Amino acid sequence: MHTPHDIRRGGLTLADIIDWGNGTSSLSASQCRVKANYLWNDSRKVARGDVFVAIATEKDDGHRYVRAAFAAGASAAIVAKGAQVECTPADRRKLIAVADPLRAVQRIAARYRQELDILLIGVTGSSGKTTTRSFIAAVLQTAFPVGETYTNWNNHIGVPLSLLRFSGEEWAGVIEMGANHTGEISVLSKVAQPDIAVITNIGYAHLGLFGSLAATTRAKFEIADGLTKKDGFLLLNGDDPRIVKHAAGLRIPRSFSGWARDATCGRRTFPSTQIRA
Repeated sequence: MHTPHDIRRGGLTLADIIDWGNGTSSLSASQCRVKANYLWNDSRKVARGDVFVAIATEKDDGHRYVRAAFAAGASAAIVAKGAQVECTPADRRKLIAVADPLRAVQRIAARYRQELDILLIGVTGSSGKTTTRSFIAAVLQTAFPVGETYTNWNNHIGVPLSLLRFSGEEWAGVIEMGANHTGEISVLSKVAQPDIAVITNIGYAHLGLFGSLAATTRAKFEIADGLTKKDGFLLLNGDDPRIVKHAAGLRIPRSFSGWARDATCGRRTFPSTQIRA
């Protein structure tokens, strides 16, 4: 049985963020020992003690809002090395410079997930991800403390930030993973490192971006890329013929749920050969 890690009892510190994100900073030793609260990439959400992550996108550049984040009470800001940042000399000492803020946050979250040492369930699919994630979390919460995706944060930014919101008191976590391009779910899975990976279905959502249903299927199965080596397995929709067909060619432990007569267990041995909906 998984037991909750005590990292948050001592506190995820700014030193952890610097170390795990391969960053550099002028923070003093005492400042580095300060507990980090939530990490945000939106300066409007920052509260005292939070950490701001300056992420550049096609639409905007988070480095423009570092001053606003510090004004809101941020204890530190993760920025790109060499980026032009406007802030006071005192706040400049609170900057944590990294090669790439997004990649750094993903590395930090991946390490934090290991420190948490909890049962982690990842959920993806063309539709029904949020409903499935909410159902799984609701059932587990009847017996255990459970963390889950924050609101609808299921992309390359939201998944690591959701994991970093876990308190450390959880027995399990349920993380939703969405994507509209090949390779994206692979990254998210390697960050979340699920013990159980759930694929709800294969459909036409974002078909134009994936290119074909076959490409969509391959992309959803990327959730297996980060499966934990020990005891990790896929939990699949046995009523979806595309999922069943693709799974047949994999050497990964799996089980199917559904009403189809051939929704049978894969290579791994489970208490029953079929889980009925």
